[in-house]
Amino acid sequence: MNEQDKVSVKKLHSEIKEITEVIARTDEDCTFDEYLAYLNIDEQSYLMALRSKLKRPTVFLKRNLNERRINAYNREMLQLWEAHMDMQLVVSPYGCVKYIVSYVSKSQKDVDLMEEDEENDEESTVAPQFRILDLNETPSDFQLEMPHTEKIVSQTEASRFPLPNLLPEIKTNPSEPFYHFISGGAGVGKSLLINSIKQVLERFWIHQPNNKPDDIHILPIAPTETKYIVSHNIAVPDGISNGSPCILKKVIYGQLCEKGNREQIPIRAYVQFEKETTGEKTRQKLKNIIQADGIADKTWTPIQRICRSFSLNENTHIQVTRNQLPLLPSNAQTIHCSQSCTYKNILVFITKNLSRKLLYTAFSRVESLQGLHISGIYKKPIRATIENDPSLREMIRMRSEAQLQFSLTFPEEVKNDKNIIALFHNVRSLNLHFPNVCSDRTLMACDIIMLAETWSQPADRYEIDNFTIVYRTDCASTKRKAFGTLIYVKSALLPHINILFQNESISGTNHSTVVALTVCSKTVIMVYKSPKCQWLVLQQQLQQAINTSLQNNVHEIAIMGDFNIKYQVSDPNFKNLNDFMIQNNCFMILDPTKVSTDHNSLIDLCFSTNPLTNAFIFESVTSDHKPIWIELINP
Repeated sequence: MNEQDKVSVKKLHSEIKEITEVIARTDEDCTFDEYLAYLNIDEQSYLMALRSKLKRPTVFLKRNLNERRINAYNREMLQLWEAHMDMQLVVSPYGCVKYIVSYVSKSQKDVDLMEEDEENDEESTVAPQFRILDLNETPSDFQLEMPHTEKIVSQTEASRFPLPNLLPEIKTNPSEPFYHFISGGAGVGKSLLINSIKQVLERFWIHQPNNKPDDIHILPIAPTETKYIVSHNIAVPDGISNGSPCILKKVIYGQLCEKGNREQIPIRAYVQFEKETTGEKTRQKLKNIIQADGIADKTWTPIQRICRSFSLNENTHIQVTRNQLPLLPSNAQTIHCSQSCTYKNILVFITKNLSRKLLYTAFSRVESLQGLHISGIYKKPIRATIENDPSLREMIRMRSEAQLQFSLTFPEEVKNDKNIIALFHNVRSLNLHFPNVCSDRTLMACDIIMLAETWSQPADRYEIDNFTIVYRTDCASTKRKAFGTLIYVKSALLPHINILFQNESISGTNHSTVVALTVCSKTVIMVYKSPKCQWLVLQQQLQQAINTSLQNNVHEIAIMGDFNIKYQVSDPNFKNLNDFMIQNNCFMILDPTKVSTDHNSLIDLCFSTNPLTNAFIFESVTSDHKPIWIELINP
């Protein structure tokens, strides 16, 4: 065969491979003749194409096209093994000798590892009834190793350890709890071992006196009181997300809603999270199920089975659906899996190859420095520089070239010794949101804080550090309602504050409040009008407050509050309000294109005799009304 023919044959091999992949994705079967017809080649060309890529003796197994994914396919052995298997066919004398020598004499490396494991076992403090059996490490009849791996398992008498040696301990010590964990990779025989233990235990218990043969006393289940993690985002707002640690408390068995399937399987698991608030909404939502299961502990959260779909492999569109409980036994986690979680105490195992990024991720999982524990040698990471850290370069660029310009202006940004900040907010129940008010930096930066609809009772205490209450009204009845006003003034500014006017009009459920106070030769008037209160009532109160200010020779007046009158030219009430303000030389200083509520309306208004007075609206996380504030320049 010349060079040109070799190139043609190799090209044909590539085409055959691509076409075969396309056929395999359909999972359809065909005969060898149909396969050759589809490729449009004869058998001789097909064999030549296969040989073009061979560099050593190779064995081809005869099988159907839809059986190509099974390793080392052999029908008789597959039926005997009842699982996927890894086998190696030896076709050379050297390979055969190497396999035999490796089988009868382990490498020194494996011997050292075994001795090290024995030393660790002697120093272990694990109780004898709490053992861990890894089928990947324990010599057993359920394991076949590939000849090219470093460790070859010799099948000795110790391979029969699991069944005959464990059962006497269970039978002779029935009063003591017995735990036995079986781990190992896929195909090593875990299912076969578990089923064998289950059958022997069932046979033992049903032969005991006063036991019914049909009753099942032993079932292989997940051990309770063991640490687990949630493996799926179930209810993220409720704190049940991927990686959330918990303790398994109970497993509920039942049947899936499938025709002909009456097998008793785990349908629900109850877990206890580290924080009682985690899963609180889920427990409330499933309270009927919790009650039906007879769960008395209010901190146990039910975890239901979920269905997850994934592709069989990258080369096919076949979707596989898995119905399972999203829980994994875990006394430890990888750093990647712990992302998005926060723990009270963590132990980080540091290895040589732990990068700076992984260290940051691991250390930032803990709530405080007192809860951080390190195992290994910790070396302080090299300080990031612009040359070796692209993240740092991007942060510097964003700070210097791409700063965000906020559309909102905050009082703390403009506050200085030469101005006074006055704020009004319909807080929608100070009784409910008082902690939020005290921790709000924007509110605490103001000099005067005026709150409406506090829903307060006379016995309620709402003291704030560095502030003094100068005006307050509460609900008249014992039932909390949308009533009440409260004015805070910074204690340092108190000597310069004087309340000129206060008037409150109440008629059934309708009420209005107007309070005028002077500060540094300026008058600030707070206004609140309930939705059904008549404009004429508020008009009389406002006129009296304005006249009182003018009589005290204070001509710069700012009026702000919740008028419950929409800023619309077509609204008759707004027309009356606007005409009244113009008559008193007051002008609207808020941007009329903005809204002051979450309902896209502008009913919290601000007027001033000084059109140069700055007035702004910003956001609130506790109320559907947005706070409004003004800046008064102190001469």
